Parts: sequence; C-alpha cells; structure tokens
Amino acid sequence: MMTKKCLFLQLFLFTVNLCPGAVVYPFPDGIQPASDFEIYIDGQPSFVYNTTAGAFTAFESDDSVYVTIKTSVDVKYVDIRPLRLRIIPEIKEKEIQFVLPAGEKVSIELNKSLIRPLFIFANRIERDKPSPNSKDIIWYKAGRTYDVGDHLLKDNAVVYIEGGAVVKGSFKAEKKKNVTIMGRGIIDGTNVRGEEDYREAVKNYRHWKKLLHFIDCKDILVKDVILMNSNAWNLVPDRSEDVTIDNVKIVCNNPSDDAIDIVQSKNVTVCNSFIRSKDDCIAIKSLFDDMPDRIVSNVHIYNCVLWSPEWGNAFEIGYETLVPYIEDIVMENCDIIHVQAGAAFSVHNSDYAVVRNLLFKDIRIEDARDKLIDLVIFVSLFSKDNPYTFDDFYKNYYQEGPWANVLRLSPKQQKDFAKSRGKIQNIRFENISVTGIFPYSVMNGFDADHNIENIQIRNLYVNDKHIQALEDACLYRQHTENVVIE
Repeated sequence: MMTKKCLFLQLFLFTVNLCPGAVVYPFPDGIQPASDFEIYIDGQPSFVYNTTAGAFTAFESDDSVYVTIKTSVDVKYVDIRPLRLRIIPEIKEKEIQFVLPAGEKVSIELNKSLIRPLFIFANRIERDKPSPNSKDIIWYKAGRTYDVGDHLLKDNAVVYIEGGAVVKGSFKAEKKKNVTIMGRGIIDGTNVRGEEDYREAVKNYRHWKKLLHFIDCKDILVKDVILMNSNAWNLVPDRSEDVTIDNVKIVCNNPSDDAIDIVQSKNVTVCNSFIRSKDDCIAIKSLFDDMPDRIVSNVHIYNCVLWSPEWGNAFEIGYETLVPYIEDIVMENCDIIHVQAGAAFSVHNSDYAVVRNLLFKDIRIEDARDKLIDLVIFVSLFSKDNPYTFDDFYKNYYQEGPWANVLRLSPKQQKDFAKSRGKIQNIRFENISVTGIFPYSVMNGFDADHNIENIQIRNLYVNDKHIQALEDACLYRQHTENVVIE
C-alpha cells in the first residue's frame, strides 16, 4: 500500500512535470561523470561531478524540486544535512527520493558513512547575468571545458562561467579594482599546484599559488561559482577591501586546501555558501610579509554550511597573526555539519595581535568530534619569532597535545617569547546548539599579561540541555579572566 508520503511525492512529481521550473545544466565536454550516482531533478537528469571529497550536482529553480537519486550501493539509511531542513527521504533499495526546498545546499550521507557523500547545490534562477558583449567580460560557455592556466585579471574585469562550463586553472588580481567572478559553472583546481616544498611554503605563503587570489584589491565580488579539487588555498582576499563572497560552493580534499582565507583584509562578507575542505573552512590571518600597522577588521559570515574533516577547523583565526588588531568579526546563522578533528570555533594567536570583539550567534553544530571552542595564545611553527627550521622544530621542539605545530617551551623560553605574544578579548557565543558528541573546549592564555579575557557564553545547548555552569561546559582554562556562561 502506498504511504501518504509516497502519494504526496507522486502528486508533487506530476505537478512539476506539468509546469517544469528547474533548470539543469548541459553536460560538460571531456568530463567523466561520477559512476556511483545518477540524479534527476524534477525528472530531468543532472550531471554528477566526481571529486575525492564526494560527488556533487548543481541546478537552479525558484521552487522546491523533486529529487531522485539512484546509487550503486544498497541504501538502508540516509542523513540529509543540514538537519534543520528536516528532510526525510523515501528509500527503496538503491533509490532515494525527497523534496528539496528552493535554494538549499545539502550533504547526503548514506548508511552513516562520511567516506562518499553526495552534495546537491540548488541555485535560484539566475537573473543578474552580465551582458556577453560587455567590454571587460571573459565568458565561458556552458557544456565546454577550458584550460586557462594562470589567468591575470585587470581592473573592471568580469569573469562569467555559465552553468555546465568547467574552467581549469587559477585567477589572480593584484592592485586591481572592481573585479567580479560569477556564474553557475566550475573552477577546477586539479592542475593548480601550490608550493611543492612545504618548508618553503611556511616561509613564503603569499607567493604560494592560490585558486582565486586577490592581492591589494578593492571591490571584489565572487558569486555563485563552484570551486573544486584545489591543491592549495581556494579563495583568498589578501590585503584587500570591500570583498563579497556569495553563494560559493567549495568541494576539495587536499592538504592545505583552506577554503576561504581572509588575509589582512577589511570589510569582507561571506554568505550563503557551502564549504567542504580538508583544512580550515574559513580562516582569518595576517602573514609574514604583511604591513605591520594594518589591522584586520569587519568580517561578516552568515547563512553558510561548513564541513571540515581531517585536521582543519570550521572557523579559524590564526595561526599567523602579525597585526596590531584582528577585530569586529561576526559569524551568525550557520550550520557546521561536521568537524572531525579540529574545532568549531578557534583562535590560534601565535604572534602579537590583540584578537577582539568577536560574535558567534545562532550556530547549529551537528557533529563536532574534537573541540567546540579553542582559544589559545602560543608560539608555533608559523610564528614570526620561531627561531627553528622546519626539521629542527619537528625533531626536537614539537609539543604533542591538542594543537598542531606548537613549540615546546622551557621556562626561559616562556619568558623570552612573552614580549611578542598578544591577547584575546571580548568574545561572545550566543545561541549555540550542539548535537551528538559533547566536544571539549580550551581557553589557554600564554601568561598573566598575555591572557584571554571577557568571554561570554549565552544559551549553549548540548543535545537540548542548557549548559549554565562552567563546570558543566567541558572547558579547560588557564590564564583567563572574566569567563562567564549563562
């Protein structure tokens, strides 16, 4: 007998077939689809891309759509994240069916396994296409694959990638204004290589190749595109101002593949985006050759879905913090669907910055297996005053423990390094919900003068339990002042 849910889905499919509203993209030339999934959007086949991080497809519609997934494995259970969407699929052996709300980006995980997820990116109908006849436009057509190498952009450049186009290569702008990269297509970083020698990369990050890199730029927009398979940092506003990153999808699984690195930049917005990267999802920092008097400020992150698997953090400040202040940062209304090894929220202050005035509000954490909050001041491999070589550091001075790349200090070194350490001040966590494992938290200042102070945690819920006392918060503290929970 057909269930009420199945009957509803059948009626829904009949309706959308009478009035099709979903737009699927042309299949790209020369790209092999994933072999283990077939996807149909309102009955239309949608191309499934293959990466080592998972498979994915993308389409557009202003309405909810009916999704059918055919898999190569027998399916008994499906998680569709973020869980706030409350999508309960119909499962029949190797076929999954459900209704996906308009504009949502989801991770589909079969039989409780995170090894081979499927991502579905539902865009709204595109209504802001640039004119293909514009003087400064670089247009990549749907259904084609391009190899652009390392592309340098000029003032007022517009890169437009149609849905169903795949562009292999990197884009860079230096000292440029009003640069846009947009469209529903893909930038593939498979052949974009960072510094081959990691030891050199540690000393020279700015010259390490990135997938999208904006140095000393102003008025930057990156919108709607998918970034995949990057071997280095994906999207980097670097000493730049007035940057908007909107509805960007990042899928990669390579070492040092930070998704978004905001490097000594101001007035940056990251919104409506989906990130699955092996390293940090969103990191804010200042590198070795930055301007010493320039602060990092005014970063707003909202409506994002984040997954950090093997060793990164969902949100990170650091390790490199070579500025007087990193301040005025807001992260709100985000879903952290997995953090498998790092922290949901981390500040790793390993230089002299004062990191202050941060707000984390209305964040839903579905699966954090290590740390929830990780605030620490220390000396690391990435500190400017670290005197040791890469090899010496790991052979003789590496400190085993909850943090990577941390220098083990003698009492004399503790005193000597203190003069170049910073502080962490004025952080508020509000309306944070955690499900599953209750991860532990750390707040560890360097000493009494370089400490962590004025931290407020309000409305922290773990598996629907309101945590109202510090002794119930799984929290380790050292060199802290005025830490409250309510």
